[in-house]
Amino acid sequence: MKRLRTTSLFILFLTSLLNAQNDQYHTEYHVIEKDLKENTIALDSTAKALVIYEYGNSYIDRNTYNLTTEIKRKIKIIDKDAFDEGNITVVLYKNKSNKEKVSKIKATSYEYNGSKIIATKLEKSDIYTEEYDKNHDVVKFAIPNIKEGSVITYSYTFESPFRFNYYPWSFQSKIPKLYSEYNTSIPGNWEYNIKLKGDLKLKSHDKSIKKKCLSSGSAYASCAIAKYIMVDIPAFIEEDYMTAKENFLSKIEFELSTFTGFDGSVNKYTKNWKDADKEIKSEPNLGSHFYKKSSVSSITNAIPHDSEIKMAKNIFEHIKKNFAWNKKYKLFSKKSIKQLVKNKSGTATEINILLLNALHAKGIDAKPVLISTRKNGLPTKLYPVISEFNYLIVQAKIDGETYFLDATDKYLPFGLLPHRCLNSYGRVFDFKNGSYWTDIAYKKMSYIQHSLKLQLNDEDLIEGSVSSRYFDYKALPVKASYYKGSENYNKYMGSYFSPAVIENHELIYGKESGELFEDKFDISIDTEAIGDKLYINPFLFSFFEQNPFKLQERTYPIDFGYKDNYTYKAELKLNDAYEVLELPEEFSIVLPNNSGQLLFNVTKKESDILIFMKLSFNQYAYPPEYYPHIKEFFNKVIDTQKNALIVLKKK
Repeated sequence: MKRLRTTSLFILFLTSLLNAQNDQYHTEYHVIEKDLKENTIALDSTAKALVIYEYGNSYIDRNTYNLTTEIKRKIKIIDKDAFDEGNITVVLYKNKSNKEKVSKIKATSYEYNGSKIIATKLEKSDIYTEEYDKNHDVVKFAIPNIKEGSVITYSYTFESPFRFNYYPWSFQSKIPKLYSEYNTSIPGNWEYNIKLKGDLKLKSHDKSIKKKCLSSGSAYASCAIAKYIMVDIPAFIEEDYMTAKENFLSKIEFELSTFTGFDGSVNKYTKNWKDADKEIKSEPNLGSHFYKKSSVSSITNAIPHDSEIKMAKNIFEHIKKNFAWNKKYKLFSKKSIKQLVKNKSGTATEINILLLNALHAKGIDAKPVLISTRKNGLPTKLYPVISEFNYLIVQAKIDGETYFLDATDKYLPFGLLPHRCLNSYGRVFDFKNGSYWTDIAYKKMSYIQHSLKLQLNDEDLIEGSVSSRYFDYKALPVKASYYKGSENYNKYMGSYFSPAVIENHELIYGKESGELFEDKFDISIDTEAIGDKLYINPFLFSFFEQNPFKLQERTYPIDFGYKDNYTYKAELKLNDAYEVLELPEEFSIVLPNNSGQLLFNVTKKESDILIFMKLSFNQYAYPPEYYPHIKEFFNKVIDTQKNALIVLKKK
């Protein structure tokens, strides 16, 4: 009896300990009074909703062999702006022979009236299934009676016959989470590549083996059991100057590499790059279009024989001017190059394959490069996953130089990729020597330079001229507005230099596809007089209207895509009626490791005041620890351009 009592006390102790841990993270799926009464979130005081508890359990069903996932969530609604957390959509994939399905849907909203918990349940009649497209259905339901302060729960079971991708699990989302748990049971004859992505750390990761979890006749398989738990998970908030959020979200992804049948047959799904190269080369909707000289004869015949660089540039310009991009990214194409030549319009891949073939037909070393665009996420380097690429560009090697080319935009100079393509790296397909990874990084510095010569006239009006230079990426929007017509350009520049009056615009230098664009125009703007004092803001426009960086902390890199530089020089000549009473304060700030600089100088020289500001970023991307420094850079630039005043006093 004594031993039994000791054992019972020990079990009670363990139970109380587990309950205490659960209470710490509110891990119970059922709603308690505490959930409803608490309206402040220590994890994130600005959050409009909070996931209190989240649970997932994925396994291969013993009877159907389908991948089955049970999902449960409990969410606290703090603000009405988060009511959409109760609108649930489940996407189901289907093909001609099979489809995914969802079942056992339950959902409830809870509120507290001061004395008791009131629950409102989802009715089955409020669950809808719609066809999204030929390969997808969506199941939708809206949890009823959601109010500020409500707690909602929902659960369902997801079943898929498509086991290639094991159900992925995102620990992080746009709202913070107290507790997220994911359980997996993977039979030994299913081998998956497992990727834990993101910077957040797991609270725990338990592993075990369950014997004979799956069977077929007299054959059995054991299962690898895993439990992943993460707690106190901050919300992932997207901000400017980032690549796809999928690169940084903390989550687990699975991809089937090998399946061994109970009969001993082995199917390998993850191949090496040598195998992938062969598949790409013979792929009827991709590789079979490469290096077809006959399909581009109408283009190459019009290009005179010259040096390789001149021929390459002439081919590049010809394709940009005569073939229009239809704004589609599709990597694979059923359209032949002859059809593209006839229709004069196609996807980015089709147009760039045309460029590839034309360069190759002229004897230029050109190869296709598969990339993933910035919004599409980074492809894994661990093994070939062709579905992670969504775009094709061209690599050309000429006179010892390597150029990356894209012919979808007529304003792009030779060797400048669209900003959407600046996503770290791509895969070059060399069918003789094997494919390889290459960095996709632009090394030149793009810049904007404004030089102003201004004078304060007798009517206290500032007037003068502005000379501007725009280079590479900074030139693209200006060129696009200018070559689309004067009305479009005047509107663009008017908004840029508002409220100044712009007149007598003159193009100094510029071509549609040139690297450099230079222009000049006259400008005038009023000053502000208060009593016998005149207040002049020497910045007639701002490089930035507001700071794009607003987060308290950013856990992912700042990625501009390219290095850039902003320079503002102004020479203000005063009239004889005023003397200088006050000048703005000068300053200089440098980013860590001299990776950027912000400089502001004001100098008085006889009757002239010289203003100089320079902002430069010497790297195209910065790690998260640079965030507070770069945020302060932008704060300082915006504050200076808005509030730096020259104060004059009448003599």
